[in-house]
Amino acid sequence: MRSALIITGPSGVGKTTVATELLSQCSGFEFVRSATTRQKRGDAYDSEYIYLTNEEFKAMISSDGLLEYMEYGGQMYGTPRSEIDRIFSIGKIPLLILDINGVKSIRSTDLGFKSIIFYIYDDVNVIEQRLYDRYLKDSPTADKFFAFLSRKNSNRRDYSELPNIATLFDAFFKNVTVNDTATAICNTFFSVFDGKNPVDPKENMRIAEELKNSVV
Repeated sequence: MRSALIITGPSGVGKTTVATELLSQCSGFEFVRSATTRQKRGDAYDSEYIYLTNEEFKAMISSDGLLEYMEYGGQMYGTPRSEIDRIFSIGKIPLLILDINGVKSIRSTDLGFKSIIFYIYDDVNVIEQRLYDRYLKDSPTADKFFAFLSRKNSNRRDYSELPNIATLFDAFFKNVTVNDTATAICNTFFSVFDGKNPVDPKENMRIAEELKNSVV
């Protein structure tokens, strides 16, 4: 059965960096670009998106052209079915980066393929330092402060909820080093794909409870 790999986790944990390393290590994967109505920023993340107008995005929703979609910060984001089909057509495995809401939507949808979902985590204080460096270290502004605060609070809410949604994920990985995390994800994906999942669900729950307790 065809399968896709989905990586999720808190903002600032390094999902995109790990995904990029994974693509360099495992040639069988291809990155799925998200559709969005936000404007281009001219940064390294622009290549992750297909830019649409509001009307084009609404048309994709109406035609069932998106696997999942959401609104964030006044802009729309979603996963085009055409991207998944394109990657399957070239014999590769789609690799998606989604937030928790996207994961919930994927798990509740009949996709026509198997989704294998891995949660990347790290110590909440480490992540918050990364977010601070990203938004406030060099050029602090009111807008950047509120962006930092929004992501910090969202991460803490997600950690608090993890024990309730731990079954959404096939495995948890602490992002200690990017190289090791990418290697572990690649190896574990194919174990899950082959029906030889080495991850104990009780271990997933233990990690989820630990992360919840870290923000209490």
